[in-house]
Amino acid sequence: MIRVDIEPSEANGLQVRSQAMIDRLSAALPQQVGLKVGHLEAEDLARIEFALINVLSLQHALSIVSGKGKLP
Repeated sequence: MIRVDIEPSEANGLQVRSQAMIDRLSAALPQQVGLKVGHLEAEDLARIEFALINVLSLQHALSIVSGKGKLP
């Protein structure tokens, strides 16, 4: 299991410690998503993005996009 802990804050609107379930990716239709309670702060988003890059093995693609890598 790969989870990113998100602590409650005024900005994100969470009432309890929560987790982004990186290992359980799935698509959701807009009508399947509940009410917006807040937004994730930049630090939380960065930790989620880092975990996704690693789980999806996108390190090589990221280096190409950033201009630091070489095309295959």
